[in-house]
Formats: sequence, structure tokens, C-alpha cells
Amino acid sequence: MEDVVGRGTVLAGRYRVLQLVGSDLPGASSWQATDQILDRPVRVRVLEQGNVAQALDAARRAALVSDPRLVRVLDVGTHQGSISYVVTEQVTGPSLSDLLARGPLSADQARAVVGEAAAALEVARRRGVHHLALRPTVLHVTPEDRVLLTGLALDGALLGQGLGDARSTTRADTVGLVRLLYAALTGRWPTLDGEIVPSDTLPAAPVRDGLLVPPADLVRGIPADLDTLCAVTLGPHEDGPHSPAELVRELEPWGEIRTIGLGEVLAAAATAPLEEQLTPAAPPETRPVQVQRQSVRSAFDEQAPAGTGRPGTPPPAHPRGGPAFAQSAP
Repeated sequence: MEDVVGRGTVLAGRYRVLQLVGSDLPGASSWQATDQILDRPVRVRVLEQGNVAQALDAARRAALVSDPRLVRVLDVGTHQGSISYVVTEQVTGPSLSDLLARGPLSADQARAVVGEAAAALEVARRRGVHHLALRPTVLHVTPEDRVLLTGLALDGALLGQGLGDARSTTRADTVGLVRLLYAALTGRWPTLDGEIVPSDTLPAAPVRDGLLVPPADLVRGIPADLDTLCAVTLGPHEDGPHSPAELVRELEPWGEIRTIGLGEVLAAAATAPLEEQLTPAAPPETRPVQVQRQSVRSAFDEQAPAGTGRPGTPPPAHPRGGPAFAQSAP
């Protein structure tokens, strides 16, 4: 897309493109840009090929979900009738992939980061929206020590996902979250049969007798509950949690998100030799950082009041049926 959209391009007379930041999905590019009307930094995803119409529709549905841990969709449109784009709030802070360049996270940090992501996706699930393309590059920790997920619904649509029923798509996101947990604990990406979600940023998790090697066999000190959760959920059967809410119950309680030197995160991970993949390694020490956490359960029931759309945000659709969160939180 760089031959069509480049530095200085103004999309729809509003969004001035500044710098290419890349994308790990085919048929899309990601740019830093400025909203010239509101004078604020934004991120623009330019959709070049593939399931463009479905991706735009998915982005519009994602705009209806409000949660501080989900990147906000601000605008969806086309430029000159042929260039489709999605505008979101600016993404700051390293991704999980960046953090893992230094090695695995400590178990309590992995629990907290993935727990916050699961709580956010439970909010989305209750609006009928799923991610379906979870991978280490979409999970960020901001400078304010807040978990931020990018690509809700949009990335899955670009990959042709999202055609299953509610049960299968909910289970897919739950398995994706547990894969992120495995990666956070080990620094390895658990590749599954029929893989279509890219994760070239991490080495593949080792396999023994056709099964993923459990996290505790790779890293010392992993709690038994997390080790069992990964082994059971990523095993050959449909075991483990089947919704983000169930995963939240498996992970809680968790404490503060803990980070060190986020500004000094390395750009790429060092891949260990194959013979070292089964050698347990101790995770690095981390120091606690005071953060303001939102209650996980209260977040399930929290949505922006009707009719209070943000500037530039696609207007919310009228709800079908009763209130989206009429049911009690799990």
C-alpha cells in the first residue's frame, strides 16, 4: 500500500499519514497519523486486499464496545472511493512480543496481564464481538501500566475468521488467551493444528509426543494451576475454560501489573538453540509498579451511556432486545 498511501497523504481530508509502523497481517498496513480536525495522534489501518468489506463491518461492530483495555475505533471509511481505512486511538507501550524479547514474564505478571485481557474480551463477548486473531503483537502494556488490546474483530475478519457460531468463536478467543498465557510464561508461541494466526515474533513452543510441552517443563517456578490450565486447554480435547469469563475465574485473583524498564525493551528476542528448549529457565525478577486497576467483575457491566459517542466514532446502533448486560456478571 505504500505506493498508494505514503507520508503526507491526507485521508478523507482529515487524517494526515506520518509514518509506516508495519503490520503482521497480509493485506493491511498500519500508520501513525494525525487527526487534523481534533489535533490528536491516531493510528490508521489501511486495508488493501482480502476480506475488506467484512473487515470494515467488523471494525464498526468493535466501535460499539467500550472498555479501557480495548483500543477505541474512532472512524471507518474510504478515501477516493478505493482506499478503505480504520482509524483507532494511538497505541503506546510495548507489545507482549516486545516484552518477551527479554525473556518470559514472571508468573504473577503473566496472570495479571492475561487476566486483564480476558476481562476485556468478556465485555466484548457480551456485545457479540470477538477478536479471533489473538497473538503477542496485539497485547500491549501502556506507559500507564494499562493492558491494551488492538485489532478487536478487525484482525479476525482480515484473516477470514468469525463465521462460526457464538460457542465456537467464544471458545476460539478463550484458547487464544491461554496461548498468550503460555507465551507470557515461556517466551514460546504454542502453534496449533490449522494455524492461521501469524506469530513470527516468537520461537515455536516445543512439542513432545505430539503434545505441547507444559510450561513448567520449560521454566522453573510456574504455579501448578497455570501449568495445568495451559496443558489442559491447549491439549487434544475440548477441555479448559470455554469463555473469557471462565478464564477470569481460573486466573483470579491477580495483583498489580509489574514491569521493569519498558522504555528499554529490546526489539527482538534471542532464540535459544533447539537443545536448550527443554531446559527449565528461571523468569527474570520484576519490581512492582503501583497501578490503578479496574475491578474485573464491575468492568463486565460497564458501558458508555447511550447517545454519548466520542467525536469521530461511528454512532452506536440501537440495541436489539434487552440491555446488553442485563444478565448478572459471572
